[in-house]
Amino acid sequence: MTDEQATQKGERDLLGAYAGFVSRLIAFVIDLLVVTATITTITIVGNFVLDALDNMFGFIPAEAVTSWVMVTIISIVSLGFYLIYFIGLWMMAGQTLGKWVVGVRIVRTNGERMKFRTAVVRLVGYWISAILFLGYLWVLVDNRRQGLHDKLAGTFVVYSWPEDPKHTEILQKRAQRFRERRSSRSQS
Repeated sequence: MTDEQATQKGERDLLGAYAGFVSRLIAFVIDLLVVTATITTITIVGNFVLDALDNMFGFIPAEAVTSWVMVTIISIVSLGFYLIYFIGLWMMAGQTLGKWVVGVRIVRTNGERMKFRTAVVRLVGYWISAILFLGYLWVLVDNRRQGLHDKLAGTFVVYSWPEDPKHTEILQKRAQRFRERRSSRSQS
């Protein structure tokens, strides 16, 4: 077996497996860097535009009002970007840029694509999980590597590369086994 075949076999073995803590942490750090860099850029551009308007037209009102307006605009745009980045990318692709780089994807426990409500619950769960980081550390002890935010939203984070038609089949089988175990527990 060549090195390339062994690598491809190893990648196939990971396909659909629950993503571990380190992979998820690296993805999260990348996402935080992207969001922070973008919001910083929004702030710098917003301040530049405000200064340019003030210098060009001189119609910007008193500095206190200007500061309040600018902070409000920057906050709204930054919040919008934050929501679109996480909720939008989770719904459209099942992964953010950080998760894409690491090769993991978010899927619902039933194997379906994430919907708006699920994405919002998961994002709110991020904030709840941040309390003493206990919700994130839960990934270390959970058999399915779910954090508190995953449990609240009914999602898994799984390895998703390489993309191939088996991906959907593996995830559907895993979700089916999960549903069968859950229904057998509730019946007993």
